[in-house]
Amino acid sequence: MRMPFHIVMYKTFSAQRARVRPFLTSIGLSPGQPKVLTLLYTAGSRNQKELADACEIDPATMSKLLCGMERAGLISREVMESNKRAVRVCITAKGRRLHEQVAGHMDEVEAGALAGFSEEERRLFREYLCRMYRNLTGNDMEKGGLSDGEKDCL
Repeated sequence: MRMPFHIVMYKTFSAQRARVRPFLTSIGLSPGQPKVLTLLYTAGSRNQKELADACEIDPATMSKLLCGMERAGLISREVMESNKRAVRVCITAKGRRLHEQVAGHMDEVEAGALAGFSEEERRLFREYLCRMYRNLTGNDMEKGGLSDGEKDCL
């Protein structure tokens, strides 16, 4: 019997997560923090709502995540000059260092996961995943606060 597609997706996601989580734990990051660090690293400072939208989580959850990241010295919050009630979230030097470690590890995990795939298969696989995301959400993958250089699911 052929395994249902949703089980294939779930098992693949679980396998990837199992490769990533021990590393994150070893450097002191929780599972939600790398995505925030990546957004801030690649796209610059953002407000809490923009981060919550980009990470597809509710603002209250983002608030808790940011509090922990601020305590750990990964981010700072700055009052905007143009609107004293608005706060921008910025990545710190420590946050940048950890982001770079995570990015290096993720490159290794990706290389292992895609071993044996041709460049064309990798391109198509990425395109298919982006299309699947669009079908499920009605949104393009690049909507997430990334700069034009980071938008490669067109």
